[in-house]
Parts: sequence; C-alpha cells; structure tokens
Amino acid sequence: MKITYIHQHYSQLPAEGGLSRPWQFARRLAADGHEVTLIAGSQQARTTYVEGVRIVHVRAPYANAMGPVKRMLAFVLFVLRATLLAVRTPADVVFASSTPLTVAVPGMVGAFANRARFVFEVRDLWPTVPIELGVLTNPVLRVLARGLERLTYHRADTVIALSDDMAAGVRSVNAKVPIVVIPNASDFSLFPDPSETPAIRAEQGWAPDETVLVYAGSFGRIYNLTWVVDLAAALRSHGVRVVMYGSGGTMPALQQRAREHGLDVDSLLPGRVRRQDLARLLSAADATISSVLRLKCLEPASINKVFESMAAQKPVLFNHDGWLTELMTEHRAGWRLDDDPAKAAFQVQCIAARPEQFREAGERSAELGRERFDRDKLYVGFRAAVVGA
Repeated sequence: MKITYIHQHYSQLPAEGGLSRPWQFARRLAADGHEVTLIAGSQQARTTYVEGVRIVHVRAPYANAMGPVKRMLAFVLFVLRATLLAVRTPADVVFASSTPLTVAVPGMVGAFANRARFVFEVRDLWPTVPIELGVLTNPVLRVLARGLERLTYHRADTVIALSDDMAAGVRSVNAKVPIVVIPNASDFSLFPDPSETPAIRAEQGWAPDETVLVYAGSFGRIYNLTWVVDLAAALRSHGVRVVMYGSGGTMPALQQRAREHGLDVDSLLPGRVRRQDLARLLSAADATISSVLRLKCLEPASINKVFESMAAQKPVLFNHDGWLTELMTEHRAGWRLDDDPAKAAFQVQCIAARPEQFREAGERSAELGRERFDRDKLYVGFRAAVVGA
C-alpha cells in the first residue's frame, strides 16, 4: 500500500536521533512492506531514503522563536508546497499529523486527488489551544480555524487522537467520525542499560551522591520554564542539580533569570543536545521534570517527555495537572509538585532525603511504560487505523 505521511515539524533524520513518533511509525510501516513517503518542512529542500522510507523535506522554514506573523507565513508556505507534493505522490492513504491544524489541507487535497483514504492525527486540540493561549486573537482567523477544524473532522475517514481527552474534543465537533486513541510511546530499545549510569554521570561531572533533575524539550512559552529556573535556585544549596536541555524563544529570558538568581547559566541551560545523547542523559538522571502552564486546554496533551522518562526508567516531577499527571501519581511513578517553586523545592528535598524513592518510582515508571505504552504494541493499533485493516 502507498502511504503519504504529512508532518510539518518532523525535522530530524534518523541518523540525528530517531526517537520521534513519525519516524518510528513510518519505519515500521515500511518494514511491513508499505511504500511510505514522509513529507515535512525544513530550512532547505532535501530528499532522503532511509530504511525504505522516502523522506521529503520541502523548504518551509519554521522556528519556535518566530513571531505570530512569521509563523503564519511558515504554515502557509508549508501548506502550498506540501499540497503540491501530496497531489503528485501516488497514495492509497494520506495521513496528516497536526500540529498545526493547517496540515489537514495538504492531507485532504492529496487524498481527494488520489482518491485515497484520509486519516488525520490530533496531537493537540487546535485551534482551541492557540485561542485559549491568546495566540490566535484575530476574529476572522478564529472563524476560519474553526471552519477548518469542522471540515477536517468531517472529511477524515479515521481520526487518531493522542489521549482520551483529545478524542472527546474531536467528538464535540463530529460525533460520528471513527476515532482511535494512540498515545505517545516508550521506546526502551533506544535507551542505555542502567548499568551505564555511573559512567554517564562521571562524563557530565555529576557527583554520585547528588540528585539530578532534568528538563528536556522545547523552550516555548507554554512550558512555564521560569518555574523550573526558580526551582533550581531554591535547590542549589541542597545537593540537587537541575539541568534544562533544549532551545526556544524563551531562552534569553531564562538565562537572564538564572543570572539574577546567581546560578551558573551554562550548567543550568547547556542548550540543545542530539536526541541519542539526550537518551543517555535522561537515563543517568534521578528524575525528569514535566512543566507546562496550568491551563485546562493543555491537560489533554500526550507529553512526549513523560513517555521518554518511562523508557529511561525515571520518575517524573510535574508542576501541572492532566491525565498523565494523574496516571503517574496514581501508579506512584511520579509526584505533583506545588505551584510555588519554594514549596516544590521542599517537596523535592523530602523525596531526595530517601534516594530509594526515586529508584523505586523509576521502576514503576518503566513498568507502566512497558505495559501500556510500548511502541511495538501501540503500532499494531496505529497500523490498523492507517492501513484500514
């Protein structure tokens, strides 16, 4: 079967990482004998063939640091170029994965031109999220976005949602469309054995007896990373190290806040690392941090870093609510910290006072990942939803 897989923000080639959902599912589809073309945006146009997957990056530059106007132009540019490519690419199935919601346009047009099935994946509830965040304020654009949302959910043959709450959001728009819930996954094979932890910590200069907490991900506004910097400041004299890996538009402000706290900026904010290196770093930490703004519209999110923490066999410290927070805390694989960084720091100190708590919670985190979120298990449902069999 010929499958066109459209994902605007897929930017990394397998050699540059390989932890991402689109690559892991695309390569499995190809291994099953399907002809897969993955269309994505990039700074430069390029075509690569890896493990039977044709990866086509169309030139549509995008960065989290862009302002609203430049982001909109990037979305439009990707829609135009991806649509032309999707129309010209023979397909039995066209699968489009948001965000942004505008990826539905090349998906629908490509499916119509090829008389193919159209499958749409909801990774975030757009346009609800940008509207509630105050990003999409223009009333005309709001109406157009809501119209595109309705059209997409009514034209889709199947919708894949990354959480039950996202599925409920889709049903509120179209109660009849078939929906399959397939959350993000834990890829245990991509993480090192725990026996490598001492060597990795030594490489990073992390003392054997210090507690290391890692945040890894985007530095966008919605992630409330000022809270993490303030937490690091409150913990610095208590044998707890906080490290934040990533990049994004809030980096300058975070660096300035770290300086105001008298923190070592380079140690706290070392920047972005390669995904394969990140797997090693997560596996050597004591716990990871999941931080987002406390907004109801963000609670349905299937936060990838939480699933990577399960694969790294680490517990998660949350500063927000949502289905993942409830799941991890109910399984005693994580903790919900206080909104006040000073109070949260005291909670961390209490946990760190008994280091076995991190270890035992990490074991439960890994157990949860293996039982419910193993990539190979989730792929079975994904393949059925996309291929239709």
